[in-house]
Amino acid sequence: MGIIADARDLLAGETRAFVPALAGSEAAGWTLRDALVTAAGCDRTAGPMAYWEWRDVHDVLDAARQRLARHLGTSMATDAERWANQSGRTLDEVLSVLDAGCSEGDIDAPSQLTMRPWCNPKTVSTCRVPFIPLAATVHAWTMHGGTWADISGRYGLTRSTTSWQSLDAIEPDIRDSAPPPDVYEQAMALRAWMRDGPDTTNASTWLFAVCEETTELPELLDRAHEVERAR
Repeated sequence: MGIIADARDLLAGETRAFVPALAGSEAAGWTLRDALVTAAGCDRTAGPMAYWEWRDVHDVLDAARQRLARHLGTSMATDAERWANQSGRTLDEVLSVLDAGCSEGDIDAPSQLTMRPWCNPKTVSTCRVPFIPLAATVHAWTMHGGTWADISGRYGLTRSTTSWQSLDAIEPDIRDSAPPPDVYEQAMALRAWMRDGPDTTNASTWLFAVCEETTELPELLDRAHEVERAR
């Protein structure tokens, strides 16, 4: 089976209750998004961004959402989940659309997914932007050493580099290297400091704001711990 059929089976399972996201019900309920993400091979809490193969996951999810949207008569892939999230939406209605989506053949999930070592589904923020590119930068900086000018120059980072561009630049270099033992804790310390800054959504923009060209990672971490102690 493919991800649409698997999503249908997940929602239809006796142990899971379908809950439209806008119904304000308990988190234990499953939404269409939960079912599709899980069928694509992801932990439903972590989501696609927690995995090295996030682009592959996004591609198959987008294809599935586009197909469901067509059966709903809408042009936007996100409309399928918005439709399913409407308060009062029933499981039978959602299953009917999933059945229609399966009728023209299904979409295969990525063959194998590997979660990034610093992502922890129990702490959802570590599976999201900006923590992921921040941790990737810490990994690379620890691996290569040097100053912020060295690291930003190596990967072509600028103040306007987006999270996705940061990952495209850094991840091929670090994917096959063992992560530093403290990368999770170090990235968490920087993320806590980052929340106090003017830009809390883009790791590259924030790093350029707090780093001089000569800043090295140990110095930056010391400053992060000073900020934490001052709270």
